[in-house]
Amino acid sequence: FELARLACNRLPRSLAKRHKLDRLSFAASSAQGVAMPSMKVDPVYTPLLQQTSVSAQGSQISDRAEDVAEGLDFDIVQFASNIFYARESDGKAEVKVIRIGSLAGSCSVKFKTIDGSAKAGKKYKYTEGVVEFAPGEHSRHFEVEIIDDNEFDTTIEFKVELRGCQSCILEAGFKLCRVMVLDDDMFPSNAFEKEIKSGDDAALHAVGFRLLFAFMAFTYSHVPTIALKSWLMILLAQLGN
Repeated sequence: FELARLACNRLPRSLAKRHKLDRLSFAASSAQGVAMPSMKVDPVYTPLLQQTSVSAQGSQISDRAEDVAEGLDFDIVQFASNIFYARESDGKAEVKVIRIGSLAGSCSVKFKTIDGSAKAGKKYKYTEGVVEFAPGEHSRHFEVEIIDDNEFDTTIEFKVELRGCQSCILEAGFKLCRVMVLDDDMFPSNAFEKEIKSGDDAALHAVGFRLLFAFMAFTYSHVPTIALKSWLMILLAQLGN
């Protein structure tokens, strides 16, 4: 009975240890070109393997690799949210990155912006850099410059990606986030903001033609195919005459 009790007490620790070693063995063997069963390996574990220098052939792991794996305790780094919001008038978007774990030691992770419906140079400034966590530090933030223009846009977005972690691992579900840019301009032009907000029919009637031309200019500038089709229809109509 005593032997059975000891075996049961050691079982959870043995299983956890075996799972960690199997994961490191597979990734290291794959990197060396050793044939292994079909599995998906998250690329975020590459820095971890480089730091531990695990050596493996097939399912055989050295005692040294086992000792290293036993001592691994990397914190998880991720975005605080999948979605962040920023007003165009704010001039910047603040993105928060958090660190989960023991918080012992320092770690770092790189980031970069990726175009979505918002394009770099038009709605925001392309940004890349490094977020560094000091020992005991659990959250950091960085800013992305938002370009405030006078043209109406719907809510558009760009993405930010975490990569190149050092002394930490990335949470796969939170290493990519979206930044939604809320526009504050008036449709179709800020030139008629006062009349539109007043809701006065007489005021709108007074600027009716100018408002129509502003709408046409907005449409042609934001949807290039409309301008092309309009000129094509005019040309065809003239040929018909």
